[in-house]
Amino acid sequence: PERERSAHQALLESALSFSPRVEDAGPGLALLDLGGLTRLLGKEENLGPRLVQAVASRELRATAGIGSNPWVALLAAKTASEVTVVPPGTEGSFLAPLPVSLLQPSPEIFKVLQGWGIRTLGELAALPEAGLFERLGEEGARLQKLARGEADRILVPHVPSPCFEESMEVEGSLDSVEPLAFLLASLLTRLCARLTARGFAAGAVVLALGLEDRTRYERDLKFPYPLREPKALLSLLRLELESRPPRAAVESISVKALPVLPRVVQFSLFQPPVPAPEKLSTTLARLRSLVGEENFGSPVLLDTHRPGAFRLDPFTSPLRGKETRWQRPQPRMLAPHLLWMKPVRRIRSYRASTRLDFREQSKNEVGAGLALRLYRPPVRAEVSMENQKPVWLTSDLLSGGLLSCAGPWRSSGDWWNENRWARDEWDVALDAGLYRIYRTLAEDVWYVEGTYD
Repeated sequence: PERERSAHQALLESALSFSPRVEDAGPGLALLDLGGLTRLLGKEENLGPRLVQAVASRELRATAGIGSNPWVALLAAKTASEVTVVPPGTEGSFLAPLPVSLLQPSPEIFKVLQGWGIRTLGELAALPEAGLFERLGEEGARLQKLARGEADRILVPHVPSPCFEESMEVEGSLDSVEPLAFLLASLLTRLCARLTARGFAAGAVVLALGLEDRTRYERDLKFPYPLREPKALLSLLRLELESRPPRAAVESISVKALPVLPRVVQFSLFQPPVPAPEKLSTTLARLRSLVGEENFGSPVLLDTHRPGAFRLDPFTSPLRGKETRWQRPQPRMLAPHLLWMKPVRRIRSYRASTRLDFREQSKNEVGAGLALRLYRPPVRAEVSMENQKPVWLTSDLLSGGLLSCAGPWRSSGDWWNENRWARDEWDVALDAGLYRIYRTLAEDVWYVEGTYD
């Protein structure tokens, strides 16, 4: 059933690549309105082979029929070896030798027709209209119009789904990556062909595996650049399977792609070419498998006064043209190791102290500020206090008596939720240089946060 649904979806998408008016006529059937498209696509005799070839590019075999109304075209496709074209005015001669069973009459009417000796559509079309209506009613009159090729109707347009999916059931079970990757290559080839036919690329891929222990293995991969190359997608899924293999043998495979508009870039004649986007996605996937999902992403500053507060968002390409609902806004980069500040008040406190041996600075130099080089993570320390001021510091990084100190500067926030925080900061001077230390008020723990350059 999964393969049949995927094949039917591929058939509809092949039809949509030729005409915007397509009807889903049932499993394995699609009706197209080709009116007005002959100038664009060529003569009707050439449209049939092109339709068959479009379906064959998705690893499917199809037959095509072209007629003046949907019913004639449908019967032409069902009875054709490959392509059948029924010219206008020849519908009766084409339908005459076909069996009555193609009309799919009700069992009661079919039994009556068999009793009358009606075996073909030509024999049904030759019956008197009035007598047929008296004996079989409206259903009989409708079947006769179909047999004569006179029935016509308006197509019911098919609204395509925005999600592209390929699925298959595995014969037996797969317990290693190699045979699983072989089947994934086939699914991704068909999936990328469907995306390309609709003018889309994959912004994300969801891999779902049905396992032998009745559980499901699901992975959601979001790409910084829209992809529609089967080899690139296969490399990314294979890396994900190797880093986080399923815990049981695989019995079914499903791959779903979220469509986005592909990126179009005009490269410069005077700048070196950028790396291929497929290589970028593969490199990011390898990094993710090395450092772990929780340590991989683009740091984004949080809307809070808490020092060093940030989160990791998935990487997104800054060259994407149009935002979609699956894309996130471009994150702001956080400089994790160097923070420039202008601690004018603190510097004045240092200069007022007689215990500090600092070089005299002009006002312009003071206004330029100092650079605070942060430690990631902060260094745990033990601090001795005297008269509510720190006088001695001990840590794995440095130890010794404090020549002078300035502070404290208290800050707090997020008191309305479970992430509340509060701390006192001090700027201290040791023989080794200037440092910033702070104490968390909730845990009463000291840390060395960084050093001033």
